[in-house]
Amino acid sequence: MYKNKLLVMLATFAVLVAITPFVFAKLMNAKFNQMIAKINQKGYKVVQIADESGYLKTKRVFKVIIGPDKLKDRDYKKIVLKVTTEFYNLPVTTVRFKGRVDNIVLSDDLKNIEKPLNDYVRKNVRFEVDTPNFKKYAYTFDDIVLKGSPNVEIRGIYGYFFYYPGLNKNETHVKTIVINDKDVKLKLDDLVIKNSFSENELLTKSDFNLRLSLEKKINLSVINAQIQSGVLKHNKKVDLINRVAVGEFKINDLFFVKKFNANLKIKDIDADLFKKAVKTRDEETNRVLIDKILEKGVTFDIKSDTEKITAFQSDLGNYDLNMSLKFLPTKNIEEKFAANNLDFIDLKFHLVISKKLANVLERFYPQSIYLLMLGRESNNKIVVDLAMKDGKITRVK
Repeated sequence: MYKNKLLVMLATFAVLVAITPFVFAKLMNAKFNQMIAKINQKGYKVVQIADESGYLKTKRVFKVIIGPDKLKDRDYKKIVLKVTTEFYNLPVTTVRFKGRVDNIVLSDDLKNIEKPLNDYVRKNVRFEVDTPNFKKYAYTFDDIVLKGSPNVEIRGIYGYFFYYPGLNKNETHVKTIVINDKDVKLKLDDLVIKNSFSENELLTKSDFNLRLSLEKKINLSVINAQIQSGVLKHNKKVDLINRVAVGEFKINDLFFVKKFNANLKIKDIDADLFKKAVKTRDEETNRVLIDKILEKGVTFDIKSDTEKITAFQSDLGNYDLNMSLKFLPTKNIEEKFAANNLDFIDLKFHLVISKKLANVLERFYPQSIYLLMLGRESNNKIVVDLAMKDGKITRVK
């Protein structure tokens, strides 16, 4: 009796083991097909061109077509990828995508480089993407090495992509980029690019270190650099943000800047006009749209400062700038500019600058003397506080 029960249990287990690949192949493929359907619904085109699946392993080959609406780059009309998908038909498995670029279609004014570009990417660009749950993806690219003039090396490319309803995040890492020519050598280290996308937010942030050598005479270095830009949408309005921060900037032993920051925020842009301005390529149409944006009312906030500036081993001090420039709703803005009628502008301006740096500014930009003359001296610095309202500039004490 005991032996019969054991045989039944072993037989049942054997059946479970035997059907597991079949069952999970069905389940995984069903989930995978749902993912493809969602991708197609979002405006991409994914077409299966081969199925090489077996009992233990699923292998399907797809052509992925990315059109201009998704590329959102005027230089590209279409990108076609060939992607092979593989996963084992087991309860716990990772889906792997292996891909290459099959074809790139460029805009009409770039047709002359389309063929050499495709020849290169088909031969050299390969990538792999792994996902355990169709929400988090890890990807790698093969190193890119181009021999010639110049020599180009891009090594250590990897990253992550997170997809959740209403929010996408991407993070790309590049260990090093080297461009080496006869008289020029550029090296970019530890590049990190982070992107996040949602219905009301698009943010991009880049971190890197850069070194540039020109004819072995000029050596430029940028340490701990950050560049951030973004679009924030709220109540039919759009805010644009841009930020540049550099830990250290150096040219040989001649010029040195420590902790430079620059921030620009453009607030309350009309969202519909902004979309039209981004899409148009016609300069006159773009100019008219910018005028309309300003006439609707918009605010520019500018902040910039440094901790220390040195030139020829002489300490020039530093500066701190804060400015808010507000365009009030108005009409016929071009005519008002032409007539020097600035009653639609509100301005608040605050600048603290060392006297040594002010002297350098006057030397290279003589017109700045008219601004600095409006300031006052305090602790070996010049402080300028100005306001503008109803077309009149006043000093703020």
